[in-house]
Amino acid sequence: MLRIRKEQMAAFQSMRDEVFARWLATYLRTHYSGLLGALSDADLERRVLVGLARALGHGLRDERKLAQFIILMFQHAPNFDEHEHIRARLSEGGRSAEWRFSEMVARTTQEEWAEVRYARDDATWGTSMEPSIQ
Repeated sequence: MLRIRKEQMAAFQSMRDEVFARWLATYLRTHYSGLLGALSDADLERRVLVGLARALGHGLRDERKLAQFIILMFQHAPNFDEHEHIRARLSEGGRSAEWRFSEMVARTTQEEWAEVRYARDDATWGTSMEPSIQ
């Protein structure tokens, strides 16, 4: 019987993360280029991986929701999920992470997004995290 060791599984997940990051970076360049400025492709992919780690940390697994989470990081602030009300919505119990995320997007007010932009911390992009889609 074929057995896949944890190290091999981690390598597959890392490869999957990198493929997703490249795809999303291309998507961002095509549809959100105004948000990216002069960001190099390597820095963009690195930021996507940082965003991926943050999204996975909230329990998101659906690739569309992962992409939406990362796009919000570029649109508003890389640390948007630290806002008091957004953090509370993302951590509400009893529902799936994808449901909580959709509800957060639907319930976050323009005033709250303005607060998020005001509290923007670009140092968040430098956070070193290891993403892994499960």
